[in-house]
Parts: sequence; structure tokens; C-alpha cells
Amino acid sequence: MFLNLADAAEIKSIVEFDDRFAPTQFVFNWVQDYEQALGNAGAKDNSFHQERIEYCEEFLRRFEDSSDILMVQNMKRAIGESYFILGQRDKAASLFEKWLAEDPTWGWGWIGWADCWMFHSSKDRDDLEKAAAILQRGLLVEDVADKEYIYERLVDLYLDMGLPEQADLLKEIMHSHSKIMEMKKRHEEIMAGIARKQKVPRVSAKIGRNEPCPCGSGKKYKKCCGMKGC
Repeated sequence: MFLNLADAAEIKSIVEFDDRFAPTQFVFNWVQDYEQALGNAGAKDNSFHQERIEYCEEFLRRFEDSSDILMVQNMKRAIGESYFILGQRDKAASLFEKWLAEDPTWGWGWIGWADCWMFHSSKDRDDLEKAAAILQRGLLVEDVADKEYIYERLVDLYLDMGLPEQADLLKEIMHSHSKIMEMKKRHEEIMAGIARKQKVPRVSAKIGRNEPCPCGSGKKYKKCCGMKGC
């Protein structure tokens, strides 16, 4: 019904549909909830994973270029995961390789691929090592997004593999990474504040106290940049 309405109204995006038919995010939320419902149903009946693949592929075909990037990424993860669960592991691997070649900084892409081996396999030593290798590749990518979550997954993997020393070492690296990110964020905030101040016009001593302040605030100079201590 949704697709028929979208076609009839020549709607090209989920956001446009919600804006035109209801001032809410009904469809924006629904299309994601339905993907998750198909994944949950697949836990009891694998046929739902094939339906999940077809649904997500149709979504990407129609709306990938006009949709929120996170939504698109989640749909891709769902496709790869379902192929893996259905036993088409080479297909899943080729898709994740393709998507991550296009965007190596997609942190949850690395996690999603590793999760296939971590949660949807026999979980023997060989499978866990494959998951760890994928996460390690993700950590090598400069500016990879959600790096802290990749670290967390790898810590869990090391513990499952009986490697507590490696897990402890990685926790220390995680802590250092968090401190560096906090310092980087603080530095960016300071630099942004300096940039804002530099944009304020220099005040001439000849400006009358009752004249409009040159900073554009609309206040008199004496009530704005001319105030004592400003």
C-alpha cells in the first residue's frame, strides 16, 4: 500500500512521504521497525530472512539515494546478516567487502560483519578468530567511526577466546582513546570559540555610547561591547 501510494504520488523519499501524508515520522520509523521484526521472526523461521533480504534490497533500490545514511547502513547490515544466516557466507562477505571498500570508516559495518561470525556461527575458535580479524581490520582504518564500539566487541571476543591479557590490554587502549577523543573535542570547542570572537568587528574608540553597537546585536554600544569589562 505504501509503495503504491508513493508511486501514484511520484514520491521519491521516505521523508517526503511523511511530510505529504502526515506531519509525523510514521513511515520513517515503520520501515526500520519492519526490518527488525523480520530479523526477529527469522530466529524461529529462516524463511523470514529471505523476505528480509528482498525487503531491504527493494528499499535500497528505491530510496538509498534519498534516505538517512544510518537507515541505509542498517538496511545493508540486515542484508549481509541474513545472507550469512541462510548459509550464503561468501555472498555476505562479498557484500560487506564491497560496502566497506566504498566507506571504510563505517564502524558498524565492521561490527556487523564480525557479529555474523560471533553470533550466527558455531562459535568455535576458528569462527571467533575470523570475527576478531574483521574487527582488527576496522581498527586500522584512520578515522573509523564508532571506534569505541569496535574496541568493546573485540574485548568481548578476546574474553570468549580465553585471552584475558589481550582483553585487559585492549581496555587500556580504549581508555586512552577515550581520553584523546575528549581532548580533541575540547580543543575543537576552544578553537570554535576563538573563531566566533574573531568574527566580532573591532570597536573604534570614536563610537558614541548611545550609538548602535557595531557587532550587530541591536543594542546601544554602552549596553553591549562598550560595557565595562566586555
